[in-house]
Amino acid sequence: MKRQRVIVLLVATMLVICTAVVWAQAAKYEPGIKSPTSDSSGRFQLFQGQYIVNTAGTPYKDFGVFKIDTETGRVWLYQDGQTKSGQTYRKWEAVEN
Repeated sequence: MKRQRVIVLLVATMLVICTAVVWAQAAKYEPGIKSPTSDSSGRFQLFQGQYIVNTAGTPYKDFGVFKIDTETGRVWLYQDGQTKSGQTYRKWEAVEN
């Protein structure tokens, strides 16, 4: 008798879990209901990437942080360093396609 109760309890628990999963999946694809991550990323995205620098005819690979405007497709590369006079700078430099 105890064994039957345990089995019924397990089956009922599994049924509740399966129903919750199916309901959550259906809500994700229902029109008008947005998932929490659908628009949370914003217009500008940052990503790291590798690019090739060609100075004085000697190309070499470098890594950098890029910013992309997801509406226009424009891309910028983050630059920081020091000028010859010792001033530091931090700027986003437009990447030409």
